[in-house]
Amino acid sequence: MLAYDFRNGLWHRKIWLILPIAFFGMALCSVTADIQYSEYHMTLGGVLLRILQGTAPVDMEMREFHVPVVWLMIHLGCVFFTVEYPTRDMNFFGQQIMIRSRNKGRWLLSKYCWNAVSVLIYWLIGYLMVIVFCAFYKTPMSLGVDGNLAGGMDGCDIFRDYFTANVMALRLIFMPFLTSLTISFIQMFVAIMLNDIFAVATSMFILVWSMCILNPLAIGNYSMLQRSNVFRRSGVSPMVGIPLMLTLIVITITANYILFKRKDILEPKKDGE
Repeated sequence: MLAYDFRNGLWHRKIWLILPIAFFGMALCSVTADIQYSEYHMTLGGVLLRILQGTAPVDMEMREFHVPVVWLMIHLGCVFFTVEYPTRDMNFFGQQIMIRSRNKGRWLLSKYCWNAVSVLIYWLIGYLMVIVFCAFYKTPMSLGVDGNLAGGMDGCDIFRDYFTANVMALRLIFMPFLTSLTISFIQMFVAIMLNDIFAVATSMFILVWSMCILNPLAIGNYSMLQRSNVFRRSGVSPMVGIPLMLTLIVITITANYILFKRKDILEPKKDGE
């Protein structure tokens, strides 16, 4: 089943790789001026900070809010990258596989493996593009971040001369990936139980809610560097976010497994006739 999904969901969908290339390409265009003209000491970590910094939460007193276009664009790219294949397969060839094998659970778990690998590929392509971008501009390949660059973010109230790579690696590399993975798993649950439209709407809700509010339950906050407790005293901590998102992943897979066992897989086809 895994070989089937990797062949049909990855190899035969190579054209979909244009999504991470396009979205990360546009994100890197937005930091070109920082690389060329910035007064700060730019590094690989500084470039990642720029494209993943997000924005400050809604200021109810000042009635101000700035949409983090680059951050949102990158996460939406992953949403679109992972939403289509599971339901398409479920409504066509996957139906035959499940009927003949009489094992819907194995089909579902294989799709979650495909989903995880797809999210990993999406972010690996993105990070590779950032590395090539930094190499082109001869930018140091350190994940450390200039304190003055970080201090320029709204809401930053923790100031240091330099944020080391040891401090930044988890927040710059793992947390954005884990956030996308959690959203993609929740999205797949909704897509399989309802449809793709509701699934994308759910992902959009999580992202928009996370943009508007600084709250440990709004999981998008963990991929916004501007909301991190390394820069903001009231920020979110990976030590809270990692167990929270892993718990959500386990709950999502378990609930989907139980409910999908009872789902009439012929229903989507009947509705479409």
